[in-house]
Amino acid sequence: MSKTGWRSTVNTNSQDPFVRRALCRPSVVCSRQQSIRSTAENTSAIREFTRSVNAASNAPTLTWRAVEANGDDYNCYISYGRALERLGRKKEAEQLRARMVKVLRQQLELVPEDVRARILLANKLADSKQDADESIRQLQTAVALRPGDPNTLYNSACTYGVLGKKAEALETLKKAFAGGYSNQNWAAKDSDLDCLHDDPEFQKLVGPQ
Repeated sequence: MSKTGWRSTVNTNSQDPFVRRALCRPSVVCSRQQSIRSTAENTSAIREFTRSVNAASNAPTLTWRAVEANGDDYNCYISYGRALERLGRKKEAEQLRARMVKVLRQQLELVPEDVRARILLANKLADSKQDADESIRQLQTAVALRPGDPNTLYNSACTYGVLGKKAEALETLKKAFAGGYSNQNWAAKDSDLDCLHDDPEFQKLVGPQ
């Protein structure tokens, strides 16, 4: 997955039926603004908490307490999950991942135009081998909402890679680079794109490393 940020604009003129359905909800604007405010307020706290978890022997207990306090903010799960994985707490990390999927679904009910949530949900579904078809649908809707956005395209390529969809991953990655994605070093080592690493076209895209 990409390390770079996400743009806030979406394609409000799209005729894609999934996109139109996502944009027609009356609660979208208010809920989206609340989500953005919540994320901004919690970012530094999440960062500090993650540092504490990384050094704590009771990391799982700390994690679940934090989730209870911020459980409706899907952004917190990313840092918490990474902290547990670094500590080798695979069972707890998997439980957290399952809860994140639930929270992402709830977020998309409230804010269906949240492209970041769609990409994350698609990636988590691909990681857990739960539902490849739904993962792909989420990717297609995300790209339709934000066509041409390099980060959306890059992260979609990564999810196709996790799903083992080599042709789709390569084609979407090409579009990401054509749209302005430029972190070749990251793409070259991104484990989500392992299925492409031996492909000559991929090697040409990322250049000599």
